[in-house]
Amino acid sequence: MPRLSTRRAAAWAEDRFLALVRSPRRDLLLAVAVAVIVVPATLLRPELGLVRELWLTLLIALAGTAAIAVRRRHPTAFAGAAGAVFLASGQHLPLYVATYTAVRLRRPWLALATVAVPIAAWTTSRAFDGAALFEERPVLNELGELLFPALLGLAVGAQQTAERSRRAQWESELRARELDERNRISALVHDGVGHRISLMSIQAASIEVQPGTDERTRNKCWAISDAAGEAMEELRVALEMLRRPASVARPSEPLLNELEPLLRTYRAHGMPLEAEVSSAAHDAPEQAQRLCSRVLREGLNNAARHARGAATHLRVTRAGDTLRASVVNAPPPGPRQSLPGTGQGINALTETLVRVGGTLRAEPTPDGGFRLTAELPLTDPDPDPD
Repeated sequence: MPRLSTRRAAAWAEDRFLALVRSPRRDLLLAVAVAVIVVPATLLRPELGLVRELWLTLLIALAGTAAIAVRRRHPTAFAGAAGAVFLASGQHLPLYVATYTAVRLRRPWLALATVAVPIAAWTTSRAFDGAALFEERPVLNELGELLFPALLGLAVGAQQTAERSRRAQWESELRARELDERNRISALVHDGVGHRISLMSIQAASIEVQPGTDERTRNKCWAISDAAGEAMEELRVALEMLRRPASVARPSEPLLNELEPLLRTYRAHGMPLEAEVSSAAHDAPEQAQRLCSRVLREGLNNAARHARGAATHLRVTRAGDTLRASVVNAPPPGPRQSLPGTGQGINALTETLVRVGGTLRAEPTPDGGFRLTAELPLTDPDPDPD
């Protein structure tokens, strides 16, 4: 048990450390940690730098360490600040961080300048002062110490490149397995649902051509065959999307000026249907019109399934940058008998409208009917601030 607890503690510590390293505030935390080291070191050895006023040396050290917080967004400015800290106080730690940052960001000239410029400036100033060059710390020592963060940056970069390569390979294998599963599901749907729809269309056509079939029955059989044909076309496009989701658009809904075939199908099935589409709605963007048609189709389908024979009113209007659509059906004239369905149409449509910044409401009316209303924005929703 103690061994297990030790492993858990080590795993917890590793998770906390990785979370800290990957935190968006990691550079701010690094700046604080470097300042905690640099400021006391400057107070203990103020004579190491070229600036003789202690308050100015501390101010430069604080400013240089604070620049670590923006080292990724402004690496050149940070390198200059680290060089200023090096010259003013003689402290090397910010310079090490600047060298590592330049190498990790793959800016070799910046890394070279980060190392060369401060050392050249220090060497020149010491020469003019008449002191021995780096009497306490020879130049080779400086270069050797700066070589370590550069090598560390190269090693970390190589490790992250290898990790990205492994992740890309894993994602590629995952996409291949997902595509295989999509193809398998597509075949099952085609062999099951597709064949059933074809059989339904054939049976309706056979009834339509039988001798003695009255005109009313022929119209109903024609409506069934027509609906089956549309269902097969939408199923074909949906299966193509399932096989190649990135290359095929979703099944097309009609534009608002192309609704008549859809309305005729429902009227042929015995639905007393009135439609009112304002002329301003025809000028809406094509994508919004097709999504509006999807709302209308869902409302008509629900009315046909749950309120067979009920009077239904369809209405589409436009108010500014908003397209409003509604489908309202009265109570069914006879006993309420619902046909089976998937039960997912309203939920899926609600999610779609929310994604584009719209709303959908499905609610009963006071007289026992049902109302489906939707509002679709004709402008893009505000981008996610995150």
